[in-house]
Amino acid sequence: MARLRHLTSGTAHYLEHESLLGRAQAATVCSDLPSVSLHHATVRWSDSGQWQIEDLNSRNGTLVDGERLAPGVVRRLEAGTRIALGTPDNRYDLEDASAPTVMLLPLGGGEPLWPLDEQILALPAADAPTHTLYAHPSGLWLLEGPTDTRPLQHGDIVAVDESRWRFSCPKAVNRTLTVPTAKLAMPVAAASGFGYVRELRLLLKVSADEETVLLTLSGAGQTRELDYRACFYLLLTLARCRLRQGLPKSIRVDSQGWVEVGALCEMLRKNEQHLNIDIYRLRRVCAELGVLDASSIVERRGPPRRLRLGTELVRVEAWG
Repeated sequence: MARLRHLTSGTAHYLEHESLLGRAQAATVCSDLPSVSLHHATVRWSDSGQWQIEDLNSRNGTLVDGERLAPGVVRRLEAGTRIALGTPDNRYDLEDASAPTVMLLPLGGGEPLWPLDEQILALPAADAPTHTLYAHPSGLWLLEGPTDTRPLQHGDIVAVDESRWRFSCPKAVNRTLTVPTAKLAMPVAAASGFGYVRELRLLLKVSADEETVLLTLSGAGQTRELDYRACFYLLLTLARCRLRQGLPKSIRVDSQGWVEVGALCEMLRKNEQHLNIDIYRLRRVCAELGVLDASSIVERRGPPRRLRLGTELVRVEAWG
């Protein structure tokens, strides 16, 4: 990922599509040296697909490969370019000149998270997820919590438990307070993979003791048989809720297959943390297969907090 590395400290600074360099607290590359101006320079990704730097009329100037950059003049940057702010020894090297990408930048410093690499990111961690950040086919990045889903805009703060990040996105998106995923615009046709969740056909084969669940997934002219995974039992339970078959009499499910989180945990004999882990793993399976809206395999609604399977095209059969 695109980054500058400080020669003396070795600290990496990951570049957003437009990054401020200076002493300002909001600077992407922040320096506390008195020789550096508050707003010293800016590095941006141009429409022509290259990194550029511009000095913002700084007091002590900016050096690019040893040459002083005149204020207001834009200079192209390449991997290996040397940038010095204020003094020659306050040097940053452009270690990676790849295009900017979607990322979560920790407010306290440290390595950013790259949701673009996986399309689905569990927060605060994959082994203890309470929120999910994912790309929607409409072009929005959505943050799903226990009770609502909202789109993120560049610069938004994402707070989950004790962790806080700033969302960085090269392409700005419109802000909406709460957007049910069912109302988001979807492209008419799937370009690759298995298409959309609503078009998926699921065949779940269950062993007599219900210890093993196998999944056959079909969509967009493709079929894939998947070996047993522990998270498939959640899929089976949600399928039974969709079909309203094979459920304990005490469990209430509405006509569209929605079931309350507490009732689902009771059926699965799991706490909510382990339920969230299984949801994340199911979504990752779909994402790896190329399902365009993989997070929709498990839909959320609330309050009250409810879940359901994202497709009604499902069959359950005995196996073995």
